Amino acid sequence: MNKGYNLLAGAAEIDITLPVGTLLAGSLKPRVSIGIEDPLYVKAIVIESNGKRIAYVIFDLVALDRILAEKGIKMASEKTGIFAESIVWAASHTHTGPYTGGLFF
Repeated sequence: MNKGYNLLAGAAEIDITLPVGTLLAGSLKPRVSIGIEDPLYVKAIVIESNGKRIAYVIFDLVALDRILAEKGIKMASEKTGIFAESIVWAASHTHTGPYTGGLFF
C-alpha cells in the first residue's frame, strides 16, 4: 500500500560579500581584500516531507563561531517553526572570506 509521500523543497541565497579592504581569514599572516573575484553567499535549502522540515544553511566563510551559530539557529527556529535540532549551519571553509571571530586574530 502506497502512503503517498509528499516532498517539498525550497532554496534561497543572499550575497554577503564585504567591501574591498576587508581583513581576510584563512592565512597565517593578515591579508586584506584587494578586489572581488567571486561573491560570497549564504545559501539555504529547506525540505519538508509529511509535516517534518529540515534546513541546511551554508555560509561562504572559513568558520562559524559556535555561540553565534547557536543564536542564529535559535532565531531561525523561532521565525520558521523548524525545530532547532533540524537546522544545520555550516561554513564552506573559504580562505578568502572575512574573519568571523577571535579565533584567528
